[in-house]
Amino acid sequence: MSAPNDTAEDPGRALEEAFFQDVDQDLIAKFFEDAAQDERRKSLIQNTGLHDGPLIDELLDRDFSSASLSALMLLPSVLVAWADGTMSPEERRTVLQAASEKNLGDDAIKLLESWIDKQPGDNLWSLWQQYAGAVYDKIGPEAAGQLADEILALATKVAEASGGIFGRMSISAEEQVILDEIKLVR
Repeated sequence: MSAPNDTAEDPGRALEEAFFQDVDQDLIAKFFEDAAQDERRKSLIQNTGLHDGPLIDELLDRDFSSASLSALMLLPSVLVAWADGTMSPEERRTVLQAASEKNLGDDAIKLLESWIDKQPGDNLWSLWQQYAGAVYDKIGPEAAGQLADEILALATKVAEASGGIFGRMSISAEEQVILDEIKLVR
């Protein structure tokens, strides 16, 4: 006669143990996932100096990391390039040249290239506005003005990259709308 807790002869007990083993594995995986998310949060806060909980949460929800966050400051230029629904080779080249000059890391370059290959959604524009506003508040009015001017200058350069007709009308109405919105974020 076997013992009552012998799983070889008690299929119900075997199923119960298998169930709890799966539950334990799920809990362990969730623990490590939560720990990794906490580390990403701490890294973003430390590297940005921002403490806005909802903004940090939004960045994390969109899979931004400290390594990819620098791409976000080039987003206005990408959106200007996509303003008419397509990105010209000249606009693409101008955005990538700016990324190269800023020495973005591999993660930021990959993210930027994904935005170049596929037009980002409007919700990313809203995130940029929140992020830029928080950064501008953090760095103070003089530095914020310089950074805002740099972002606007690059976006304008991208808008002008496709040329226009005989050097005239090189910035489309759609591009101008985005350029005007960039100016408002100061």
